[in-house]
Amino acid sequence: MLTKAHWYQVFSNWIFVASVLYPFHKVSTFPLLLLAFPFGVFYLIRKWKSDSFFKLVISSIVHFVPFLFIPRDFSAHTVFLNMLLGVIYVTFMYYNGVSISEVYRRIFSESHKTMKSYFSERV
Repeated sequence: MLTKAHWYQVFSNWIFVASVLYPFHKVSTFPLLLLAFPFGVFYLIRKWKSDSFFKLVISSIVHFVPFLFIPRDFSAHTVFLNMLLGVIYVTFMYYNGVSISEVYRRIFSESHKTMKSYFSERV
């Protein structure tokens, strides 16, 4: 059983990091942002009354802020590279022996009352 869900085990964080690095690699993460968007909305709705404000803000930043600066691009090249990032994520998780479903189960069941407890678990 997974005891902690580290930041690098959450695919939305991978998408966020790739989005922040857009000025360097110039590959739009827009297709992945659209894929992650419903999960971000679902998380916010599901956890609105049970999670602390700072966790909701962090989730909002990760899922919604990249839409402000990532260009819309659905070219075959961009879609391929976005799919490749997904494959790399799944491969990374597999070789590290981490169940993706267990990571997300853990995220939805955890409750952090302070920023310190949240960051100590994620980092």
